[in-house]
Amino acid sequence: MHEPHEMSYDAELLDDMLNSAAVMRDGVILTAKALSLRTGYATQTISDYRRGRINIPVRFWRLVWNLTRDLRVANLLLADTPCEITFSDQVRDIADSDDLLQAAVDSLREFHQQEAYLLEILKDNRIDEADRVAIDQFNLAYARARQTQTEVHRAINRAYADRRKECA
Repeated sequence: MHEPHEMSYDAELLDDMLNSAAVMRDGVILTAKALSLRTGYATQTISDYRRGRINIPVRFWRLVWNLTRDLRVANLLLADTPCEITFSDQVRDIADSDDLLQAAVDSLREFHQQEAYLLEILKDNRIDEADRVAIDQFNLAYARARQTQTEVHRAINRAYADRRKECA
C-alpha cells in the first residue's frame, strides 16, 4: 500500500489560500483561474503547485504577494527573517494638512509614553500579568505608530525635496 504524499508548507499554503476564498487586493476572490489570469501561469501549473507535484518558484510567490498582501506569503518569502512590513498603499500623504500633521504628533507622543512606561517596567524586571492591559494597548498602538512614522518620514522627505527644487 502506498503512503500518502506529504505536501510541503508552500503547497499547503497555496492550497489553503485557494480553499479559503481569500480576496485579492482588487477585491476578486482568489481562485486558480483568477490567479492564472493575473500571473500568466497556466491553471494546470497552479493546480500542480497546489498539490505539491512540482516546486513553486519564488517568482510565482512574489506575484501572489503583490496580488494578496497575505502576510503568510511574506513569511514564506523571507524565511522567517525578523522584519517589519508597512504597506505603502495604506500610508496617507499628510504633508499638506496641518490637522493630519498634528494628529501624527499627538499619536506618536501617546505611543512613546506607552512605550516609555513599559520600558521602565521591563528595565526593572517588574513586567507581569498585571501589565496585560498596558501591553495589549501597546500592541494595538504599535502597528498604527509604525504607519504614522512612515507617513511622517514621507512628509519630511517630500517637504525637503520640494524645498530643494524651489532653491534650485
